[in-house]
Amino acid sequence: MPNFRLVDRSLLETSTSVGKYKFVRKMETVQGTVLQAIDDQNMSVAVKVIDKTTVCTPGELEGIYRESRFLSDMLVHPHIARCIDMLHSSCRVYLVFRYAGDENLAQVLASQPGNRLEPVTALNIFDQLGSSLSYCHGKEVTHRHLSLEHLVLLKPPGRRDRFHATLVDFHSAMVARGDSTSKTVCGSLPCIAPEVAAGLAYVPWRADCWSAGVVLLEMAGGQNTMSHAVNFNQTSEPRDAAPAISRFFSEVGAHSRALGFMGGVAHPAILQKIEALVLPDPTQRPKMGRSSARSSWRQSSSRRRRSERSPARSLRVSLAACAE
Repeated sequence: MPNFRLVDRSLLETSTSVGKYKFVRKMETVQGTVLQAIDDQNMSVAVKVIDKTTVCTPGELEGIYRESRFLSDMLVHPHIARCIDMLHSSCRVYLVFRYAGDENLAQVLASQPGNRLEPVTALNIFDQLGSSLSYCHGKEVTHRHLSLEHLVLLKPPGRRDRFHATLVDFHSAMVARGDSTSKTVCGSLPCIAPEVAAGLAYVPWRADCWSAGVVLLEMAGGQNTMSHAVNFNQTSEPRDAAPAISRFFSEVGAHSRALGFMGGVAHPAILQKIEALVLPDPTQRPKMGRSSARSSWRQSSSRRRRSERSPARSLRVSLAACAE
């Protein structure tokens, strides 16, 4: 694999440091080990530690390579993680990232009243996510595992209602040109697109757009809004929850009901974006491009309203449409 660091058998590893990086604390993650550290210039970094005994398949090795390559060479954006170093010992691989923040979005929501953010804050974070996705998709790179845990937040000094958001964890990312499809199941509930969860062929950038819409729903409606509104267990297998999710969001007024299910405010701009992106038919989802975002939301919402006026059309919008 080009640009993959060779084994350095002289690399100094201890329980408190590796190379020039001194560990500060272990960070909370869904899986794996990520450590906050400081380098020899006292700069904070995040070190992702991969024990090579846990890498059992070519796909898992490919995921490490993808993350390193995408985030060190291909993608340079203020709201995308930046890999600045790789260390490779006999037993471990270390990916070193610029420090993006102390908590991910799931952790921040869990600490908020009602487990939700104020509309202005949710929209600001969504704009940052949209900017990062638009940039990725413009380079034909898709994330494929957007989730609350994969947005890391940092609160700038003196800004109580603002966060700097960074999209992380690109181990499932891929280059996908145009409307080329994949059948590899990536992602997790509640953000995984129903066509992906069902194991159907899907267009990766369209799946990213669904996931972005769900992130906004969870931020503004409250954490676990999707599972409560649709009535599925968060521990369910995604393929089991996919049909119910698709049926729910095919119904007239579903997006408004979901947003308000846990007491979230029906903010017009938030509702418009959710209506545009969280659509069971992936062909109706607009691109995340910032320059055309306003017209895209309007066009998609207009299509949605037309379909809602036609009961027959609404009934036809089902999970099966995602295979088209």
